[in-house]
Amino acid sequence: MLNAKFKTLLTVVVSLLVLLGWYVMLRPTMLGGPTTYLIISGISMEPTFFDGDLVLVTRQAEYQVGDVIAYEIDDFYLTERYVIHRIVGKTPTGEFLTQGDNREDVDSWMPTSAQIIGRSFIQVPRAGRVVAFLQEEPWRLALAAGVAIILSVIPIGVGHSQDRRQRRRQRLAQRRKQRISW
Repeated sequence: MLNAKFKTLLTVVVSLLVLLGWYVMLRPTMLGGPTTYLIISGISMEPTFFDGDLVLVTRQAEYQVGDVIAYEIDDFYLTERYVIHRIVGKTPTGEFLTQGDNREDVDSWMPTSAQIIGRSFIQVPRAGRVVAFLQEEPWRLALAAGVAIILSVIPIGVGHSQDRRQRRRQRLAQRRKQRISW
């Protein structure tokens, strides 16, 4: 019995630590956090990133040549709002020269530190496609959130079914003893 309580307590503590870590490091900017989630669209960063990858970026105090950064562009003719490319240089005025890993030429945009959203720090291959699929229809996202909540509430883990079986065996053994003593 003590073992099951310890496992439950350990599960709660670990869950709270994971939630705290997410809150501090991975909470999206739209929820006041430091992280921006971007879905890669296109081939300009291959083989580093591929179309449909999910990339997490976070703001830094300063950026160096070689960093893969995301920055906002204001170009009327483009449908994309953000570009994620590698810094290949810096101008004397403080603007950054960027270029896609799969491109021959340097970008025509030269972002300043204020335009940079952040530096990439996590890549999840093909996860952007899943996120995009869930975002297409509100019911999909609601269904996925509901499943995640249900799975987090249901005790899933090694030992739970074994503990239940052991308690059931103990109850059956006690009943047998009671029958014999009568």
